[in-house]
Amino acid sequence: MRILELDDNIIYIDDSSFTCELEDGRKVYLGLVCEAIDLQELSDEYDDDPYPVMLITQVIVAPDSLDEEFLKRANDEGLEFNNDGIKVYLTYAYSGGVPVNLEGIKGSVTSNVDSEVRTSSHPIYGEIKTRYFRSVKDALQYAKDVYTHNCRALFGLIGLYLDRRLNLMGTTGWDIIQLQALNKDY
Repeated sequence: MRILELDDNIIYIDDSSFTCELEDGRKVYLGLVCEAIDLQELSDEYDDDPYPVMLITQVIVAPDSLDEEFLKRANDEGLEFNNDGIKVYLTYAYSGGVPVNLEGIKGSVTSNVDSEVRTSSHPIYGEIKTRYFRSVKDALQYAKDVYTHNCRALFGLIGLYLDRRLNLMGTTGWDIIQLQALNKDY
């Protein structure tokens, strides 16, 4: 398993076993982006919140399976594709990924990082549990401690997550994977 630190608040996790298969039989390698978002930077309403940092997770296509034309489209800054971290960062910044909720996957690994889980309602997904932290550092440490272990189960069932509708237009996770792996617009 590999962990790349993409930014002060984003890590990327991948493994050669994290794959899916497209309709044409092509194997696509996948990875998981974990982003810690400090809500205090976005709104004053979180100034007194003891856990103002939320951790979100999204599946993207791994560097080895990214389409070169897609990368060129995503690269409006003219960066060189000289390492996987740049490819992952461009992919995530350009098109995001498939949102997944790792709080629904329980494993045997725990973390000493202080956090709390909050439940919210979403019009498409229903009830969603999101983990909140005291700091970005804590959130990323938790992702390294727990999500690196639990994401193995996620990728074992990845088809279920990719089949889900992501928006009211009917876009699914497969559409995002095809965009990144085949440069096929949805």
